[in-house]
Amino acid sequence: MPDGGDHRGGAARAEEEAAIKQRREREAVQKRTRGTIVSARKQWWLKINTKAFRTGPLDRAKFPYVVRVQYEVDGISFCKTKWIGTAYPVPKVGDRVELVYDEAKPGKVQIVYGG
Repeated sequence: MPDGGDHRGGAARAEEEAAIKQRREREAVQKRTRGTIVSARKQWWLKINTKAFRTGPLDRAKFPYVVRVQYEVDGISFCKTKWIGTAYPVPKVGDRVELVYDEAKPGKVQIVYGG
């Protein structure tokens, strides 16, 4: 074996390079747009406890939200439901949010947090 060389097989190396290329291609076709929050609902049935010992039923509990966001791409209107975890700020109804979507599938969208 050569000293300090790559010890992976050629097939594994080619597979990794192909995965990197696919990821870069996906990132290259992502577009941005803005959407409007049309509804926001707290999911009361999915409680996240934030401390080990509770003194009450809702003691420091957090709840995720489900929002519906309406946006337009190339003159076509979309309305999608997205989960927002407890680590992210919840937009209010009427707020404008930044979105990232796949150019080939504009119905697949993600909310951009802090960007």
